[in-house]
Amino acid sequence: MRQQTRAAGEWFVATEDAPTGERRRYWLWLDNAITGLWVAFLLAIIAYALVGGEAVLAQLDGLDLVAAYSLSP
Repeated sequence: MRQQTRAAGEWFVATEDAPTGERRRYWLWLDNAITGLWVAFLLAIIAYALVGGEAVLAQLDGLDLVAAYSLSP
């Protein structure tokens, strides 16, 4: 049984007649791609929260808010 060689950037679709190794490689690639997108999405949410949090704190800083417990003697 000879293995077929592919070019480095050549895409393939796993089909029923594809060898098991190629199907596994396809699913591993897909799993890595989805994991990378998920991590990027979570980092974007964290960055948005950090930037938004800084803006909200800057607005609150200018309001001269006084806590009720700070008025007591």
